[in-house]
Amino acid sequence: MKINNLEYKILLNIVKFLKKEEYQTIQYFPPKFNIFALIKEFENIQNLFFRKKHLLFYYSIFPKFYYFLLNKRIRNFLKVFYFNKLIKKEEITKFIPKKHIKSALKFKIISKEKENFRFNLSFIPYKNNIFLRESHNSYTKFFDPKKIKNKKIWMGADSIMFLRFINKYLKKNSFNSVLEIGSGSGIVIGSISKNFEKCYAVDLNPKAVKLTSLNAKLNLIDNLQCSKSDLFQKVKNKFDLIISNPWFVDLKKGGLEQAPKIIEKLKKYLNK
Repeated sequence: MKINNLEYKILLNIVKFLKKEEYQTIQYFPPKFNIFALIKEFENIQNLFFRKKHLLFYYSIFPKFYYFLLNKRIRNFLKVFYFNKLIKKEEITKFIPKKHIKSALKFKIISKEKENFRFNLSFIPYKNNIFLRESHNSYTKFFDPKKIKNKKIWMGADSIMFLRFINKYLKKNSFNSVLEIGSGSGIVIGSISKNFEKCYAVDLNPKAVKLTSLNAKLNLIDNLQCSKSDLFQKVKNKFDLIISNPWFVDLKKGGLEQAPKIIEKLKKYLNK
């Protein structure tokens, strides 16, 4: 999918800036409160020292404790780029040159609210990469069956759990090519791309196709192609590995109606 050069340039400069400022640090801290997190709190604390787990979509019984372990600069980045809190007019030019503010508004990278600004994308660090997803607030009641037709693009804790499983699998198995059905933001196939010579992804949602392609380009992943397709409809080649983290369709019916449709076609599109 074609990506506007100026839009890409604005976002690339932000990603480069965040990487330089060690924004990736936030991925090891659980930012949300839940009383049931007590069961796993020891793992959260342990992760402060070993930093093996991505906890950005996970919970803690005292998230503010972790929050204040971050330095003031990183805490500010967390507010602005992850939670998409408002930022003052004089602050926005630290991240976007003044000459590109109008273009950033046009491309909906940011929005203006009175004299303040807000980023419309949430920047998600995963290992050494930074992936974009839709704004943080758009994930509230994301799987409400009454609102599911809005075709939002998902990225959450299950994306990380799926990646954890795949990374373990790839330590014992090697493949030349991979296909992801329903790439969404592209965080999964983008994160494992270095394990393959060729990566291909499809998604029915044009916004997801653009986001997968954009995330690949921003993270200098040059062996990944993404296109619009209803499951295997426009897939022409065979692959060594096919992956999918099936999306919810209608929670009243169970949610995973697409899974059998994916599974029944695997023999046709797998090399082995």
